[in-house]
Amino acid sequence: MLNHVRHLRKARALGPLSTIAALGLLWFGAISAAATGSSGCTLDRTELQPEAAIAPCTTLLESATLSDHERASALFVRGRAYHRTKRLDLALRDYDSALKLAPNDEEILLSRSNLFLRQGYWRRYVADVERATQINPSNPHVLTAAGTLYRNSGNLPMALEYYSRAIAAPPKDAFAFLSRMEVYRLLHDFPHATADADAAVRLTAEAAQTKPLGYLDEDGNVRDFLVVALTKRAGVLEDAGQLQRSQQDYNAAVARDTSGLALLRRGEFYMNAPGRQDAAIADLHESLRREPDNAGASYTLGLVLIEQKKYAEALEAFDRALAARPRFGYALFMRAKMHRQFGRTDDAVNDLMHAIAVDGRVLPLTLPAMRRAGYWTSQDVPDHMSPELADAIRACMIDVQCN
Repeated sequence: MLNHVRHLRKARALGPLSTIAALGLLWFGAISAAATGSSGCTLDRTELQPEAAIAPCTTLLESATLSDHERASALFVRGRAYHRTKRLDLALRDYDSALKLAPNDEEILLSRSNLFLRQGYWRRYVADVERATQINPSNPHVLTAAGTLYRNSGNLPMALEYYSRAIAAPPKDAFAFLSRMEVYRLLHDFPHATADADAAVRLTAEAAQTKPLGYLDEDGNVRDFLVVALTKRAGVLEDAGQLQRSQQDYNAAVARDTSGLALLRRGEFYMNAPGRQDAAIADLHESLRREPDNAGASYTLGLVLIEQKKYAEALEAFDRALAARPRFGYALFMRAKMHRQFGRTDDAVNDLMHAIAVDGRVLPLTLPAMRRAGYWTSQDVPDHMSPELADAIRACMIDVQCN
């Protein structure tokens, strides 16, 4: 059990491969600037206050005098505002309508591709990124999106190439640096990862003086990009063993952040620090007080409680995480462990099977224990759920030694 907790603790810090570099949505299409600026229907407004852009855009769209270009602009901005307030069906409707009027606008395609990725429509996501790349392969936003597509496909060298091309193209984009940093981090190239993190923090801090940037996280929440950049740099520094600098960044993020994000990340940091579990729990509880639906904070709190052998409380924490994010693979995996702890085999098997179905990383995490216990002999990772695999999973969950 403890080995799984330590593994998942590190995995949580890195985040899901399918979302970590793809959800920033920091694209600023030139299409919107002239047509919508005077009305308040602007991309700038969608950065940290997306709700405030919806009504001005709707009013603008009621005008019968808009050109196709202006109407596409307003639809794009309103779609982005819907996107950033978790109204994905309305966002898709506006993106589709905008693309009918401006079919070759790569910025709208990139925003729609992000929405498809969030909804799990992989082929549509790929098609929009590829189409944007055909339209304008020199656009740094397009290059970053292409890098993310390669990364999500597991091709890290090509991801690095495209992120590097995006960084080389002016203007300097903090999101491109942060995206490349994540790849270097996966490759354990901490000097390059730290350099990119430094650049992302510097660029974002400069922008924050005049126009703070927003970042769309894996739960669809709009975050202060500087807080995100500080916590991500802190994570790289932690991996590189620079713990003092890492804590300084976490503390700076907490001092700036009014949400629960920075507290969650610092709580994860305290989890790894000897004798700091009480501090971790305090940060996680405060994070949840500020954001009761923060799935990451509930999940991480569950991991801490497991290490304290408070299994009933840990189960409650994973329940809260899954209520906020039903397709949270790691939380399903750990709740399965808790169900097994209490002898509820059917619930354990159901959660584990669900976790495997929604998150491709869970099965490889499970197979080593199944092999050690003799329930699975193949060294390959199955590409589908067979009756034999399902039987092996159930047998493992019944056997407390299969761990």
